[in-house]
Amino acid sequence: MKRESYRILMSVPKRRIVFSARARADLRSIALYGRANWGRQRSDEYRAEIDALLASLTEFPDLGHRTPLLAGEGRMIGVGSHVVYYRGDGNRISIVRILHERVHAGGQLE
Repeated sequence: MKRESYRILMSVPKRRIVFSARARADLRSIALYGRANWGRQRSDEYRAEIDALLASLTEFPDLGHRTPLLAGEGRMIGVGSHVVYYRGDGNRISIVRILHERVHAGGQLE
């Protein structure tokens, strides 16, 4: 008799992404810089990389590393040349900032 194994896939509730005003401004700055320096296509591809990471956070909010730079359960995760600073609270992911990796984040958050 052949033994079969089954995996039960449990659905994980997706969380909603909420951007702070500064995070929205960061995204606009990234897009403007990208278009001016790399062209529209590469800029759009880079934004797609950021969007893919954000989508991953809705399912796996603990992907990033905890950071003392954000109070509470603040986390950070890199994407391309940028770092996303965020908090996962309940059914939402709050994006605090999206800063270039060379920017010292202390004082830039909150």
